[in-house]
Amino acid sequence: MDIPKTFTLLKGGAAALFCAALLSQAHAADDGAEFHTLNVVDEGVIVRVEFDNGDLNLVDGPMIADLARLAGELTTNEDAKVVVFASANPEFFLARADLALLTRLETVTEPPKGLSPFHRLMEAYRGLPQVTIAEICGITRGAGSEFALALDIRIACDEAVLSQPEIGFGLQPGGGALHRLSENVGRSRAMEIILTGRDFSGEEAADYGWVNWSAPAHELPAASTDLAERMAQWDSAALKRAKRAFNDVAGFDSAPARHAKLQLEFAAFVEAVQSETGQARISRFLADRSDPIERERRLPEHLAQY
Repeated sequence: MDIPKTFTLLKGGAAALFCAALLSQAHAADDGAEFHTLNVVDEGVIVRVEFDNGDLNLVDGPMIADLARLAGELTTNEDAKVVVFASANPEFFLARADLALLTRLETVTEPPKGLSPFHRLMEAYRGLPQVTIAEICGITRGAGSEFALALDIRIACDEAVLSQPEIGFGLQPGGGALHRLSENVGRSRAMEIILTGRDFSGEEAADYGWVNWSAPAHELPAASTDLAERMAQWDSAALKRAKRAFNDVAGFDSAPARHAKLQLEFAAFVEAVQSETGQARISRFLADRSDPIERERRLPEHLAQY
């Protein structure tokens, strides 16, 4: 599959805008100290990770760096069988990507080669040897949803909020949702999610197949623990083989075909970010001085006013 000519039409530096920001942020934050945005508890066969990144749990440079470092550590962890991702903030699982990343992009003369850094990170989580579970309660939109989609299993509280709101910014998803949503919910429902930009409850997301199932908020932690412990009882080598075989043959694309689709997605994302509409709506959002937490609670309605 050929990559379209989008990059050659974007006047050089525009081609790598998202790449440059993510790479520079990730390298700057990787100082070998404790995680800055994650609470990681290694219980042996089960590792529990909580997102803990300010009021909104934005997917920003420091979080990307932490997630990259964690992926490396998990890849070499021979004891862990299951990794559970939850949030220390009951209102926000992962609110979205930090749009300020898009304002710190340097001009380059050549288009990026291969996958974007964010896609590479999501592919690393897709390919971890452990079984990965997203325990979603609170709001998860945009890049937060895309991170959850890269994991093996997603469960949510009934009251959770899931959305791909990029259309409200004049964009479309650029971190894997165009590909992975359709794998999980089918083409028509994926189109609905992407083109309406609306919020879906955890119950609706379960009905669509976006998450495996939902439960009342007070029941979700225990249900998540039961699920993790159920899988962690099995032989580690058997779990790894089963996951690898599933990814290889159970209706999923081969790695080259999947990567080509992700490159196409990123090319389209770059084009959208640089469009007149994208630039105008992103700039207006970044200039907005309304209460950030209240704005995120009502993000689709807020964007509709632009």
